Amino acid sequence: MTNRLALVIGVRDYRGGSFAPLPVVEYDLDAIQSCLAASGYQVKPFGLDPSEGAGSTIYQQLHTFCRAAPEGSTLFVYFSGHGLHHRGKDYLVPADFDPLNAEDFERLLIPVDISAAVEDSRARAVVFFVDACRTGVDLDNVE
Repeated sequence: MTNRLALVIGVRDYRGGSFAPLPVVEYDLDAIQSCLAASGYQVKPFGLDPSEGAGSTIYQQLHTFCRAAPEGSTLFVYFSGHGLHHRGKDYLVPADFDPLNAEDFERLLIPVDISAAVEDSRARAVVFFVDACRTGVDLDNVE
């Protein structure tokens, strides 16, 4: 078994119409998976299936992936999709986030700061790569 593990997360389609679909996400995931596999990583793709793109599901996958890492392993986490900067913090946008129907934005978004998951990990190194489109929604001006 390899000690190089990768979690590759992509959110292409968003519910509610507030975020445009990102068809390039599927291409990005294919490309990064090929590169990681060629570099000896065991790759787990996640998120393109609409049932996997919910915020709590992505959050749980991130934390479970880090927590279950073998001692001394190297982890690579990749996210491709929409992102937001809100009140000084950066977030990944899950497929089920709809700013028009949410009051507690921070609870429904996924923080880019995954330090709690990394601290729980036995991995030697964790690389977190975010490829996020940050255009389209200003949470302070949602009507």
